[in-house]
Amino acid sequence: MNPAIPNQQDYYSIHSITDSTFQINLHNHVFAYLIVGSQKALLIDTGWGTVDLKSIVESLTSLPLIVANTHGHLDHIYGNFQFQEVFIKEEDAMLIFFDYTKEKRESILKRFGEPILPSGMTLDDWLNIKPQKSSFLNDVKYFDLGDRRIETIDIPGHTKGSVAFLDRKERLLFSGDSILNASIFLHFNLSTKLDVYQKSVDQLIALSDSFDFIYPSHPAAPIDPSFLHKLKRAVEQIIQGEVVGEKREIYGRQCLVCDFEEFEISIREDSL
Repeated sequence: MNPAIPNQQDYYSIHSITDSTFQINLHNHVFAYLIVGSQKALLIDTGWGTVDLKSIVESLTSLPLIVANTHGHLDHIYGNFQFQEVFIKEEDAMLIFFDYTKEKRESILKRFGEPILPSGMTLDDWLNIKPQKSSFLNDVKYFDLGDRRIETIDIPGHTKGSVAFLDRKERLLFSGDSILNASIFLHFNLSTKLDVYQKSVDQLIALSDSFDFIYPSHPAAPIDPSFLHKLKRAVEQIIQGEVVGEKREIYGRQCLVCDFEEFEISIREDSL
């Protein structure tokens, strides 16, 4: 083995949330989650595509697998190519085609180094991979895993097609990038107006008796559901003009960043 190329274990770690729920930490940057039922399993998000995620999942379960994306940003969908079918909201499907470019994959190489590829795949294959056709989540109310039913909840804000997944049995909510105790990005082209995001937060608060922990897509996790009330108040303060953001550029886009000590919210100037 070339010593310059890290072992796959340097690219990921696995944490057991419950006996049948796993957090897969990719590059200590983004989480994928595996929920195992009695008949099927659900993989939430596929990360940067820089590990053999399919083999990792198969090491944890042999059950038939469903794969779904919380939204369409590249650090959540770049591993989709390893799976035959992936569900995503139709509103975010265009992001997959926008982000699946050789130039963006080359930028990932610069960031993380050479990927650990599935068996039989070359680096050239990986650089030029094309996205497969997605299946749309829009009419999917839940995934039946046998003894666990995972509900899909529309929470537009971060993107128009952002969703959360609710496991009432284990009392867990998987929130993607929409609920984070860090930087919440609402300034992208496909981000919604702030009042739409406000309704998404309100919806999760209304459901909060159904979950004990929120598992977001980026560290740190888990988040206590009481955080939703802090987030609700922060959004209200922005809408009411009590908090005015500082102009910054994030990921090449101008935005207003509103600081709330524990977290921050970035918005477009036309979001209000």
